[in-house]
Amino acid sequence: MKNNWIVKSILILATMITITVFTGCKEDAPPQFPTENEEHKVFPASDPENKGGWELVEALSDEFNGAKLDKSKWNNDVEDWGVWSWEPELAFVRDSMLVIKMIQETHNRDGNEYYYKSGIVRNEQTSVYGYYEARIKGCQRFPGASPAFWMYSIGLPTPTEEGGVQYCEIDVCELQQANYDFETKTYDGPNVIDMSCPARIILNGELIWLRAGTHPEICKTKWVAPWDAREDFHTYGVECRPDSIIWYVDGIERARKLNLYWHYPMHITVSMGLRRPFVKYINGVRYAVSEATTQEGFPTEMYCDYVRVWIRNYDK
Repeated sequence: MKNNWIVKSILILATMITITVFTGCKEDAPPQFPTENEEHKVFPASDPENKGGWELVEALSDEFNGAKLDKSKWNNDVEDWGVWSWEPELAFVRDSMLVIKMIQETHNRDGNEYYYKSGIVRNEQTSVYGYYEARIKGCQRFPGASPAFWMYSIGLPTPTEEGGVQYCEIDVCELQQANYDFETKTYDGPNVIDMSCPARIILNGELIWLRAGTHPEICKTKWVAPWDAREDFHTYGVECRPDSIIWYVDGIERARKLNLYWHYPMHITVSMGLRRPFVKYINGVRYAVSEATTQEGFPTEMYCDYVRVWIRNYDK
C-alpha cells in the first residue's frame, strides 16, 4: 500500500509540474518579430535613430535587387553631352548592384570623333529638399574616370532678374577626379572626395557659371579621406535644406555651404565621367585629348549598392 501511495504521489507531482510548465509557456507572450515595414525601414546614415523625422521616398529610391534595371525609375539612355558618349548597355544591374561601366571605343557623334563611352542612370522624377544617399565603390582606373552621384536641373527658363537661376546642380560626390590642387601644387589622389554645387545664374546683369574653380567660396568643397575610394564601399550623402547644403561621408558631416541658388527640381543621377588625362580645359571648355587615348585600365566599373532619398518637414 505504501509503495502504491508513493508511486501515485510521484505521478500526481509529475502531472502538476507538466501542467505548470506547459501552462507557463502558453501564458508567456509570443516572441516579437519586426513587421515587414519595421524590418525594412531604413534611415540616413547620419541620422540612424531618425531624430529628423525622415520618410523614405520609394519612387526616388532603389536597392537594385531586381534582375534588371527598373526602367520605371531610371533612364539609362539619356542625351549625349561632353567629350564621351552615354550608352544604355553600360548601365545595368548585376548581382543586386548597379554597375556603371566605361570603355575605350573610338566613335563619331555629330561629326566629331570621341574615344570613350560610359554609363549613366537618371531618375526622371525630380526632388529639391531632402536627404540623398548612395553606397558606392569607385572604379579601378585612376586617373581618368570619375564615379559620381549627383543631381541636376533640366529646362529651367533663362532668367532676367539679378540672381535668377538657369541651372543648378549638387554633386553629392565626385570620386577620383585627380584635380590639380593649387595649394599643394600636386594632383589629388584617389582618396580625395570632391563635393560641389555648380550653378548658372544672372550676376551683375550677365548669365554666368558658378563653378568650383571660379567661385570656390560659393560652391567648392572637398574632403581628404584616410582611405582609397577604389578599395571599398562607402556611404555618400547630402542634405539639401532651404538654408544650407550639408555633405556627409559614412554618416559624418564633412562640408557645408549656404544654399543660395539650389531651390529648383533636380534629377538624381549616378554616372561615370571622363577626366584627366583624357580631357583638357581651354578657356573653360572641355576637349578630348586624342593622343592620350589608351585601352589600359579599360573597361572599368563602378558599383552602387543603393540609392535612397528621404524627405522631412522643414517648417518645424
